[in-house]
Amino acid sequence: MADDLQHLIPTPWFLLTPPHLGPHLIEPNRLNGLIDALTDRWPITIAEAPSGFGKTLALAAWAQEHPGSVAWVTLRPIDRIPIQLLSDVIAALLHVYPENSVLEDVMAHLKYRQGPFHSAIEAIIEALPEDSRTIIVIDDAQASSREALYAVVVPLARYGRGRLRFVLSASRSVTWWLTRELAASETGLLRSTDFTFTRDQVCRLVDMLGGDTETAEERAELIWKETRGWPVAVQLLIKGDYQGGAALGGPTAPNVLRDYIESEVLGGLRPELRSFVLTATANDWAPPEFIAHLTGDVHSAALLEECRMSGLFIELHEGKNGRTHLRWHSSFAQSCREIAKRTDPQRFDENQRKATEWVSTLYPAKAMNHALLVSDPEYAVEAVEDLWLQMITTGHASILETYTLKVSRAHKARPSLLYIRACCRQMEGDSLGARMLKAQADRGLLELSGPARDKADVVRTFADLILFDGPDSREQALEAAADVLENADLTQSLTIHGAFLTGWTHLEISRRSDKAIGLLSSVATNAKIAGYTPVASRANVGLAAALAQAGEFTVAAQMLDAWRDESESETRGPLEGGLNSWSSGFIALWQGDPDKALAIFRSLDEGGGPASIIVGLARTYFAYSYSLARDAGDVDEAMAVVDRIPTETRRDIPWQAYKIVATASILSARGDRHAAIKTLDGLERHTPDLSARIMGAALWRRLGFPDEAFKLVQPLEKVELPTYGATSRDFTLATRAWAQGEKDIAHRILERCLAVAAREGITKPFMRMDEASTALMSEHASWGTKYEKFIAARLISDSARDAGHSDVGDMLSDREREVFAYLRTTLTAEEIARELFVSPATVRSHQASIYRKLGVSSRREAVQARV
Repeated sequence: MADDLQHLIPTPWFLLTPPHLGPHLIEPNRLNGLIDALTDRWPITIAEAPSGFGKTLALAAWAQEHPGSVAWVTLRPIDRIPIQLLSDVIAALLHVYPENSVLEDVMAHLKYRQGPFHSAIEAIIEALPEDSRTIIVIDDAQASSREALYAVVVPLARYGRGRLRFVLSASRSVTWWLTRELAASETGLLRSTDFTFTRDQVCRLVDMLGGDTETAEERAELIWKETRGWPVAVQLLIKGDYQGGAALGGPTAPNVLRDYIESEVLGGLRPELRSFVLTATANDWAPPEFIAHLTGDVHSAALLEECRMSGLFIELHEGKNGRTHLRWHSSFAQSCREIAKRTDPQRFDENQRKATEWVSTLYPAKAMNHALLVSDPEYAVEAVEDLWLQMITTGHASILETYTLKVSRAHKARPSLLYIRACCRQMEGDSLGARMLKAQADRGLLELSGPARDKADVVRTFADLILFDGPDSREQALEAAADVLENADLTQSLTIHGAFLTGWTHLEISRRSDKAIGLLSSVATNAKIAGYTPVASRANVGLAAALAQAGEFTVAAQMLDAWRDESESETRGPLEGGLNSWSSGFIALWQGDPDKALAIFRSLDEGGGPASIIVGLARTYFAYSYSLARDAGDVDEAMAVVDRIPTETRRDIPWQAYKIVATASILSARGDRHAAIKTLDGLERHTPDLSARIMGAALWRRLGFPDEAFKLVQPLEKVELPTYGATSRDFTLATRAWAQGEKDIAHRILERCLAVAAREGITKPFMRMDEASTALMSEHASWGTKYEKFIAARLISDSARDAGHSDVGDMLSDREREVFAYLRTTLTAEEIARELFVSPATVRSHQASIYRKLGVSSRREAVQARV
């Protein structure tokens, strides 16, 4: 055991006794019971909370009331050394058992370094009474070290045979030092929230320490709301006769806490540290890199640590991701900001500008809040104009609107702020309010000129991407946004978030996947480099969706697989969540896994609302998946999902056309062919988009109406489509040509179709094929195609899906159906065997069985029998 001491330092008597309890201590019944329960159960209990939470007094009160033996020791920095800590523990025990000769001997041996360290541990345990339990309270445990606690406290507690328990009281560090014991559930824990005063306790304190008893309850409630039970703040406000009427930290509040902090806390610091604290409290949170940016001091980390070590109202918080960060107590930080603004307003403004600059990348709302504290109102307006798109794209429209209303009265009617407020209203679902604000902004814009007009025009351009009211205005907005991104002198935030909003609009509304891919790919890269993590993540989500929408399924699936374990945090509203799930379901459907797609779209339906675009599309594609799934489930459930698809065209999405095709798909799946045809007939009264056309055409084809299918896809013949659209269109065109006897044309179109389908694994168009489609695919296998194996796999899959619905399906086994599908190709028995991972002899055996069951004698006759 390391020994860095020449001589043990005796423990003063006053460190071996709990502090004196004043006459106004609140009854500690609730906390006493909790401490009793923890010490009964665990050999070590940690009481960890920042300074000002009254841990020491609470434990002293408990020790005074506890019926058993309680020893007490307050640690010093010298207790970082294990042998000194052990000496102090023995001194604490001797204070309880003054006549214990064994403990005296252990102390003597320790003093003169006689015997090994572990022998002293064993002797201490043996010296304690067997029929009772001794509890040692170690106050200021943060003054020790992890090495010392593991050398002394942990073995005494672990091997004490129930005779010894420890309570470690600290303002920091101990939970980190003993993480292994906490993880193994060997240690109890008292947190800061356990020490805060309840409302009732605050009320009793007001009764005891306050003045007028008639207003005690009202004052107690005010103080509780202001402090949330922080003990030191509660007692200071009570003693300062705080009556409320103004928020703590407000310019007119009778703030005794602020006065106390200025005179007693800051006044007692050396000038360098006092100046550091007044600068570092520009924000409640205190990451070292932020403090370094504010202070410009190379020693800022050391100064911050000094504040933490001295318990200067700074707390260690655990974030949602499990990482810890430092944070000033909010009342302390607010008081320091008031003091700084009053004593040096110019420096205060400079600090707030620095804070605005540093936090703007990741925390635009915090940045706006800092900007509003600066005495120059023009600076706050410029911050809002620069950061508003960042707020919109991260889902903080309501907070953004609040900040636009906090600027000075003279700036509230500025057109740029009115456009921003209109976007906030639109995203909150208030279309009427959005139109009114936009009209007011448009009128104000006419009165501007020069740089003011240019700046307002930039805001208007991006706002139009949210406020457009039809196809024409949408296209104009997208063109204007592209021009601004290319030619205007924009800030980094506006460039990145403007490009994101433009790309997202192309993805969601205009369906220009190529434009969306280019913009979102650029944003994902540039935003990550610039540190705009939230929008970089959203851009990647949008990029995967754009690739899926473009039919680039292979690349999109790779991106989605990389994020499989990440939860989706995209915001709701026009920039919606659930897009990763949507993309996965979309790819699953087109690549022939309708069961997986059905589960995904069902989940999106259950978690969505009526106004969500993603959820509306999920409900539509739920119906398409249902019509192809092997075991789709309750048809009433499916119709209920379809009923939740919107009926009115919104943001240029033809919901009524989607609803018609979705309904017809369900009706066809449940065998009501007449109702499906009647429903699908209604599609011609609407203007279907690409999705509605290709889905409607596929359904017409399966229903046996190739001419009706042709009507829907004919306008798309010369159009460049995404891979899935091109595959579905070409298969419809090929099937119709085949039905009309134009076999050469049919084969050429089908070969083009298969080239795209095989590359991206697109199989949906070849599911539930009608007789004509199956015949075309069968003959094409021997036409000279490059895709024999792909055709065979499609015929096998469709045959298995439809088993029981055809003569061949009834007669052949699963393996025979697979072999039968390959018989339609030009593959030899040896090649078929390699595809099925069996021997050629096995293939020939299945082939003979197929001939026997079909009553044929050759491969050609077998294929013709199916036709």
